[in-house]
Amino acid sequence: AFATTMLENERLAMRGKAAQLVPYTKRHVLKYHGWMQSEQLLEQTASEPLSLDQEYEMQRSWRTDQDKCTFIVLATHLREGHGSKPSDTEKSDQGEERLDGDKASPAVESQANAVVTAEGSEAHAAIDIETEEAMMVGDVNLFLNDPHDPSAAEIDVMIAEAAARGRGIGREAVLLMLHYGTTRLKLSRFVAKIGLENVASLGLFTKLGFVKVSECKDFNEATLEMKVGPGSNEIQAWWADLGISYDAYTLPNE
Repeated sequence: AFATTMLENERLAMRGKAAQLVPYTKRHVLKYHGWMQSEQLLEQTASEPLSLDQEYEMQRSWRTDQDKCTFIVLATHLREGHGSKPSDTEKSDQGEERLDGDKASPAVESQANAVVTAEGSEAHAAIDIETEEAMMVGDVNLFLNDPHDPSAAEIDVMIAEAAARGRGIGREAVLLMLHYGTTRLKLSRFVAKIGLENVASLGLFTKLGFVKVSECKDFNEATLEMKVGPGSNEIQAWWADLGISYDAYTLPNE
């Protein structure tokens, strides 16, 4: 049911303040593969180590699979000369992530729809390949894996670069992906499965409004859920604050 919409992300980029999301392309694979040599990241993401060839094959499958969607997370502060002035969001998010924005007004839902600019208003291709690779800090994913609930998806995020943590980038990546899921895929229920020892991720998703619904000792993980709908005023307010834009994404020589 989501085939056409899921594949839409091949040519789509999203921007907030501290984070940008771009499609996972073959030019990202080498750096991504380097991240996944870390035993800690493999454990936290419940992943198996892959060869570089396997990683390229995995990227191709992510590109065409109709039941999952992935974006590479870029850090905005790394765009210009790898040290441009942080945004106001980044300044407030250094150290412990700050999620206590003002409560939404009754008009927030219409405001959240209004913040999205026309696609292609600023083509993402303006970022050159070398700069984009330097901006890479992680990824964020959706899995449409519940056969009984087409409105549900599992979500996860990885900030692989240690220097990029604590700047609010992971928070924004999740918020951007939730916006994409609700507005483009018409999803309303999101599930996060997080290792019980991953305190940072548990804290991040809890502060965003996810609630723990179960805990599995065998897999040492907790399952958290959140429903997003017309009454979700707080997340709507966060979306409006980010000034989310969707841009055309071109893939040179690919």
